[in-house]
Amino acid sequence: MKILSPSGEAFAEHQLLELLANEGIAFLSETDCDEIVTAFGGLLDFYQHPDATSSAWTLIQPYFEGRQRSGLDGFTHAALELHTDRSMLDVPPSVLCYLMLAEAVGGGDSILFDIEPLLSRYDSKSLLSIEHNLWIRSSVQGWRQKVLTVGRDGRVVVRFRDDDVARPEESGHLPEVLLRHIRYPREGVYQIRLRAGEGYVIHNHRILHGRTSFQGHRKGARLLFYVKDGSPFECLNRGFVIDRQENKRRSEAR
Repeated sequence: MKILSPSGEAFAEHQLLELLANEGIAFLSETDCDEIVTAFGGLLDFYQHPDATSSAWTLIQPYFEGRQRSGLDGFTHAALELHTDRSMLDVPPSVLCYLMLAEAVGGGDSILFDIEPLLSRYDSKSLLSIEHNLWIRSSVQGWRQKVLTVGRDGRVVVRFRDDDVARPEESGHLPEVLLRHIRYPREGVYQIRLRAGEGYVIHNHRILHGRTSFQGHRKGARLLFYVKDGSPFECLNRGFVIDRQENKRRSEAR
């Protein structure tokens, strides 16, 4: 297995959580489902998604055509908008792994959006205003969930959907602007064509993911995790840190 940062730097398996804490994304290649479980099983606790098999993997492939009930677009050829997996939970699984098993004939690019640089533009007061005025509402149960929460330790958890599972509801200028920037991001976006044996691991509280529509039989496998209790990186279960100084440096470099 090869593990690379977004900039292409190689990392060892035991450095995965450190990479996620710093960058939010790790890219995988030359691997398979069994190797991933062996490599990361000691670091992470599996989350059993309702659509998963007994092994905790969920096979993502086109079982259906056209519009289905809420939440099944992933199992069609349709595009998937940027979202957080299990977004209606108070604490969604903190780590998501996706592995490509068979690539599409055409289309099917994976899209990843790192929301941290966007949020780093806002001061603490603005984030607090957004926290209390930007929600997503479940289309089935009808309950609401905050799009972002800021803990007492300053760590941020983002939960986002804008599809038939849940829709955003905003009140005020700041939430409206942030929502527009999430829907049409200008930076922090990775669009990649994964080959069989390639994939990614993301901090699910920070990185939104989606895909383009495709033709053919695209097949992938997804795992969801929490970081094990007692890990030096258990803090990933409480969200991510906004690095305003790094964003300032990036802006000055541009």
